[in-house]
Amino acid sequence: MAQPQKISEILAQVIARHGYARQSAAAVEAEVWARIAGRWSGQTRVGELKRGVLEIFAASNVAIMELGFEKSRLLAELAAALPQAKLKDLRFKVEPRK
Repeated sequence: MAQPQKISEILAQVIARHGYARQSAAAVEAEVWARIAGRWSGQTRVGELKRGVLEIFAASNVAIMELGFEKSRLLAELAAALPQAKLKDLRFKVEPRK
């Protein structure tokens, strides 16, 4: 007779299957970005985190250029606030028009 599965194992499978962990992590990243970005938080949004590179979408090329001047500070603060993300870089992109 098979042993019943632990509820923690079942929950882990459901979370992985439906991507809830990634959705939750994205919300945390966006919240931390809003705090660290300061005046830029209203003109930017967090994109995907891929291989330690976090995409940041900005409203304009001017915003991207100015964010580039603060990149090292932003990266250091984000890396400290989100150690589990293992951030290595930030990639700024212009927000696609809808």
